[in-house]
Amino acid sequence: MIWLVSAAVLLAALLLLLAWILGRRVPRSHVAMAQVRYGQPPARVWDAITNMLMAPNWRSGLRQVERLPDRDGHQVWVEVRRRGRVPLEFALVEPERKLVSRTTGERLAFGGSWTFVLEPDGDGCRLAITEDGVIHSPTLRFFSFYVFGYEAGVRRYLEDLGKKFGEKVSVG
Repeated sequence: MIWLVSAAVLLAALLLLLAWILGRRVPRSHVAMAQVRYGQPPARVWDAITNMLMAPNWRSGLRQVERLPDRDGHQVWVEVRRRGRVPLEFALVEPERKLVSRTTGERLAFGGSWTFVLEPDGDGCRLAITEDGVIHSPTLRFFSFYVFGYEAGVRRYLEDLGKKFGEKVSVG
């Protein structure tokens, strides 16, 4: 029995080592983009994406959000997720049009920014999110590139927002 457990542990260690080796071959930086049309006016979507304190009510994986003091005139937040805390700031705010949110923490496994662009579209609006990301951990780079896809976080966000509005969305 002990040899079976030892073999399983050795196999898991070898798989993680392989993921680390392959992850070192994946570029640290990436760009991912997705967009959705909502049947909501831009003001309603803008309120949802900028009201960070209410985001845990509709975003999967987000446990809570803490407001920190502004830094250099920018709003600063900490997202508390299942796997840790992610500090971020609103680096650029153009109400009901554009928001750039970027991570500010040091020693994170990942970093970068999300740019939200809202455009009116008939009786609703289109929201595009572009992630300019950096993944420091080779193992996380492996899983992001080969398993989940770089757009996974952006797609989940857009789908969660659709659920908040009671809409089934098609992420493109």
